[in-house]
Amino acid sequence: MYSLLALFDSPALTACPTDDGWLTHWQQWLAQHHSAALAAMHWAQSDGDSQQAQRWQRTARPPATAARLLLTSEDKSALERLAALLAAQLPERCGLYLCRYYQPLSEQQRIGERAAGTLQLCSFNALPELTAEQFQQRWLQAHTPIAIATQSTSHYRQHLVHTTLLGDAVDAIVEEQFPAAAADSLQHFFNAVGNPEQLRRNMAAMQQSCAQFIDFNTLNVIHLSDWPIAVAN
Repeated sequence: MYSLLALFDSPALTACPTDDGWLTHWQQWLAQHHSAALAAMHWAQSDGDSQQAQRWQRTARPPATAARLLLTSEDKSALERLAALLAAQLPERCGLYLCRYYQPLSEQQRIGERAAGTLQLCSFNALPELTAEQFQQRWLQAHTPIAIATQSTSHYRQHLVHTTLLGDAVDAIVEEQFPAAAADSLQHFFNAVGNPEQLRRNMAAMQQSCAQFIDFNTLNVIHLSDWPIAVAN
């Protein structure tokens, strides 16, 4: 599976007359471009709900973080065509990435309804001393079960960047859906409610694993509200 991610510096779109006009806008955009090859389409943006999780924000460099559009497909060429069309709608400061897509954990979501909790979106580069093979082994294979076991995520999406089309070059983008309680609770975030020793172990395991492949000088972490959008059959 492949993914195309657009990161916006503002959730506002000139084509949207209202604050929630993005839903209709992207549904119409999708229909207009006959994107039957798409498997999924999601919109996420910063709002009052997601801002409750600002304690987790980390910005090692200026990101485009106010909103995100995600398209996934088995057809890489379809995403490449859509990327060319999408680029014309992006604001001045933005990012656009074509990726290899993995989703080791997911729950069913209702189309057009805000996903519960908040979406943590992380982007980063690999440690410079790692080969591509080493990076993928440490992140996609060794780290994945640790992240799932030590955090309270319900959706876990991994984007291995194939091409940076616009914006700062990154190697990876990760999306994890956390429950609302995790916005201001370490115990809820790290899946250790009522167990301080488990919290300590989970936090240490995550930190040690991340240190094996992430260049922390490039790490950006933000929280958004996420909505699945209906896609063409």
